Amino acid sequence: MAVDSALPRKHNPCSGCAQRNEDCMRARLSAVIITLNEAGNIERCLKSIDWVDEILVADTGSTDQTVDVCKQLGARVIETDWLGFGPTKRWA
Repeated sequence: MAVDSALPRKHNPCSGCAQRNEDCMRARLSAVIITLNEAGNIERCLKSIDWVDEILVADTGSTDQTVDVCKQLGARVIETDWLGFGPTKRWA
């Protein structure tokens, strides 16, 4: 048995080391959703991705309850102007 493996180790996942363990090597996954007046659909959408680490909603000026529903479900909402689909998608 090598001495290395016999010694207890303390590992700080933020230390930047290359030790392979689940805490250190697990990638975080975020989902970004662009919305505009989607109160009737957004709950089902967000619940279908509730397994991701973070949900960001880029709301482009909803006048219904979209923002409130998103916040109630734990999503982080960022309000932005509608720049067209391509530019808004690149911004998000």
